Amino acid sequence: MLLHLKTGGIADGWSEMKKIALLFVLLFLIVVVEVEAKEINFEVNPVNPVKGETVTIHGQAQPDDNVTIRISFEKVVQVEDKRYTFFVPKINIPEVENRFTIRAEGCEDLKVSIKDYAERYPHWVTFSSEARGEVAEISQPDIPAVVYDVLIHGKSVETSVKITITAEGYEKADEKGNFHHSYDTSSVPLGEFIVQAGNKTETVHLRLPPLPTTPARITQKINQSPGLFQLLFILILFVLFFLILAKKMRK
Repeated sequence: MLLHLKTGGIADGWSEMKKIALLFVLLFLIVVVEVEAKEINFEVNPVNPVKGETVTIHGQAQPDDNVTIRISFEKVVQVEDKRYTFFVPKINIPEVENRFTIRAEGCEDLKVSIKDYAERYPHWVTFSSEARGEVAEISQPDIPAVVYDVLIHGKSVETSVKITITAEGYEKADEKGNFHHSYDTSSVPLGEFIVQAGNKTETVHLRLPPLPTTPARITQKINQSPGLFQLLFILILFVLFFLILAKKMRK
C-alpha cells in the first residue's frame, strides 16, 4: 500500500512538472511572436550621403505604430586648460515630436548653450548638469522646430572628452505600416553616424562632396577671375590681328 502511494505521488509530480514546462514554452513562444511582430525594417537614402544633404529613412513597421527614430554621432574633443568646447552650428530641428540629448564622458560638468535664428532665444541660454562618475547628460523633449547654434562646453581633468549627440524623432506609420523620417546632415561631423529604429541599427558614412572635374574647375576659375581671362582673350585677338596684317603686307 505504501509503495502504491509513493508511485502515485511520483507520477503526480512528473505531471505537474510537465505542466510547468509547457507553460514556460508557451510564454517563450508568446514573447518571440511579440518581438517579431514589433520588428522594424528601414533603409537610409542616400546610402553614402554628402555633408549637407538631407537623408531620408524609409521603413516598414506595424500599421499605425509609433516609431522612434534615433540619429546619433560622437565627437572626441581635446581638453585645454581643463576645459573642453565643441560648437555645432545651425542644427535644424524637424517639425515632429522630438527629443535632443547630449552626453559627455570624461568630464566634471556639462553645459549646453543655445541660440536660435527665430529669436526665441535671441541671446545664449545655458543648461547645466554636474557629472556623476565623469559622465554628464542633458536631455530636452519637444524642442521647437527652428535652427539652433549649439555650444557644448565644460570642465574636465582628462585629456579628452567624448561627446555623444542623439536626436530622436517620432513618426507614426500609416495604415500599411509605412513611415519615413528626414534629417539634415549639415550639423553632423564628417565620418560615421548611427541611425536606429526599433531593433535595427544602420551605420552611415558622411563624406565631403567630390572635387569638381577639370572643365568645371576651369569654368569656376573664369567665374572667379573674369578680368584676367578677359585680358588674355583680348591679347589673343591682338596676336591674331597682327599675324593676319603681317601676312597681307608680305603679299
